[in-house]
Amino acid sequence: MGKAFSLTPKLVRPVETRFRRIVTEIPAPPSQEILQIMRGYEPTNMLSQPPIVWDRAQGVRVHDRLGNTWLD
Repeated sequence: MGKAFSLTPKLVRPVETRFRRIVTEIPAPPSQEILQIMRGYEPTNMLSQPPIVWDRAQGVRVHDRLGNTWLD
């Protein structure tokens, strides 16, 4: 198993590219409650996945409700 991501929000520099946009701390503070609940149900190998709560997907991009976008 890989290293587990912390659920403590961490300041990151803003990112703005064609496919990615990061404008909040990671994980986004409003998603912490959901992430804590998910950790109780997901297999331990999921702990090495970035702590992101997606809201929607479009093409190859996934988005959260706070304006962050990632390339899937």
